[in-house]
Amino acid sequence: MSLLTPGEYDIIDRAVVDENGGWYYFYASPDNGTQKHLHRVPLDGAGTLERIGPTDQSGTHDYEFSPDARWAFHTYSTIDTAPIVELVELPGHQVVRVLEKNSELNARMNQLISHPTEFVQLEIGDGVSMDAWMIKPKDFDESRKYPVFIYVYGEPHAQTVLDQWGAAQVDFHRVVADLGYLVVSIDNRGTPAPKGADWRRSIFGSLGPLSTEEQAAGLKELARTRPYVDLSRVGIWGWSGGGSNALNAMFRKPELYHVGIAVVPKPQPHLYNAWFQEIYMRTRGVRAARLRSFRTLRLWIPWRQRRRMTNDPLVH
Repeated sequence: MSLLTPGEYDIIDRAVVDENGGWYYFYASPDNGTQKHLHRVPLDGAGTLERIGPTDQSGTHDYEFSPDARWAFHTYSTIDTAPIVELVELPGHQVVRVLEKNSELNARMNQLISHPTEFVQLEIGDGVSMDAWMIKPKDFDESRKYPVFIYVYGEPHAQTVLDQWGAAQVDFHRVVADLGYLVVSIDNRGTPAPKGADWRRSIFGSLGPLSTEEQAAGLKELARTRPYVDLSRVGIWGWSGGGSNALNAMFRKPELYHVGIAVVPKPQPHLYNAWFQEIYMRTRGVRAARLRSFRTLRLWIPWRQRRRMTNDPLVH
């Protein structure tokens, strides 16, 4: 036996096995955790990684393969470009026919998208570099200061920083940006970005505190490198795990976040569904003290007494 994929990269997902041709096709993105590209290696383990497809197309690529892996429907998109669907012949990736260009939709979006979504790298120390995107308002002026609206998830189930059409409720966020906000999303460690096992495992036993610290550090780095970011006006919102991280941000970093929206959060993790929570936090019997320390409801109570807010401890 031999290892098929010995390089310094993550497999995002499997694609297809071409047994007759002797190839294993899979998705990876060794150089950019926000993208997804098709690659292949020989089944005998004797070859090196080979990227399939145009090297000048950043973004996200998906394929539906014929049984013999000779043909595929190829779908390509970016966060600002609607999907283009074509029939290609493999492995040379020759385009046989364009099936859907979405020309009308892309033309309309070009009128609506006043500024391309900006992908940035945020260096927060200790060798940690986080992916982020930022959407600017249509009348953006670099000499002005703008309030910031953060969209957060920050847990192991999903990334928000993806160069993919429709990712992270981007159309809604474009509307918010055009009201005069910088809309930003950051993927902290522990999200399923293809950045290695250490990146993903770092959140084990620390759902909440780690993401809160790194989201805050990323926001501060964004402001340090971009003087138009106004840290005196910062809002944050998220859904499910993102709702929990919105609460964590508000209650653990109140000096940085001034308003928050937490949609269906899980402020008492020991009451959340076991299949997710116990994978990363273990059971109450094993990690009772740690679980108690991560309860945002514990941080919430004094504030709730003033605001008379209610809480649903189990959201799914």
